[in-house]
Amino acid sequence: MPSLTDYFSGGLSLDNLSKAGSKVLDKFLLTSYDFGMFSSRVSGTRPEGEEAAAGEEGKEYADYSLTKVKMSKDVNYLYGAELEYLLSGYNKSVQNLNQARNIICGVRMTMNFASSYTISEINSAINAIANAAASAVAATGIGAAAAPLVRVAVSGALRMAFATIESVQDWKLLKDRKSVVLLKTELGDLTAAEQLGALLGDDMPSGAGGGSKDGKLSLSYEDYVYLLMCLLVDDNTLLSRTSNLITLNVNQAKNDGDTLAKLDFKMADTVTAVKATCKVKMDFVVVPENILELYLKGTSTKSLIEVLEDHYFGYSVIRGY
Repeated sequence: MPSLTDYFSGGLSLDNLSKAGSKVLDKFLLTSYDFGMFSSRVSGTRPEGEEAAAGEEGKEYADYSLTKVKMSKDVNYLYGAELEYLLSGYNKSVQNLNQARNIICGVRMTMNFASSYTISEINSAINAIANAAASAVAATGIGAAAAPLVRVAVSGALRMAFATIESVQDWKLLKDRKSVVLLKTELGDLTAAEQLGALLGDDMPSGAGGGSKDGKLSLSYEDYVYLLMCLLVDDNTLLSRTSNLITLNVNQAKNDGDTLAKLDFKMADTVTAVKATCKVKMDFVVVPENILELYLKGTSTKSLIEVLEDHYFGYSVIRGY
């Protein structure tokens, strides 16, 4: 969003739009790389709906990186908390895990508090209890003037309790790598119906629970981390933390999983390059290679034109970091 804001504040020009779009794309690609290479709190937990392969029943589930390497403590120095480090940046894994939990639970609390209004049956049940409490106070005669305040206080307390109970159960599901509806609007979306029954008593409507998700926006634990990383971590910080993880993991692999006494490999001494190639078959158009080279000469990216077999031409772009 800041990148797109810069585009508008800098004037409506194709050049500004191109820069803003390139910046957003780079962050998206970097974040996608991070989620393909590094572990999180839920690594090693079988994803919801994924069945164990034949002969794999009962065996420990393993996640694999983009490079097809099994994620483990022998390969990932901060195994089980790398993505959380990218989000929070603390030196201790427990702090990063706690920070990610606190932010996600805060989001769930907010959404569940809103759900106490959007789920009509829950809203009606809470209002009924609040009205009953206010009526009881008003019936004493002495506290009649305080009845409206009692109604507001009881309603607010019940909604907060509702959001807390539901968020606790949401968190348990998220840790099991299951998805939870972002904004719950029906009884079937609730994940803690039994506990809510104890809170609302006879006013708790029947048919609640089940966590229905058909056609609704639902997010998993890593979905939350991904979104939070994109929204809360700036580009340079994310790049720096990614570099730190690569440094630790390469040294971890070089030391065969032993405790790191020194860093033999340092990202500062390396050059990272990404090459993207587009291959096109040109059956009816013949363009001399020297013409293409002349056209591409002087461009900002190092370009390579290759004549491939069977009339395929490839255009490659190499970007260094």
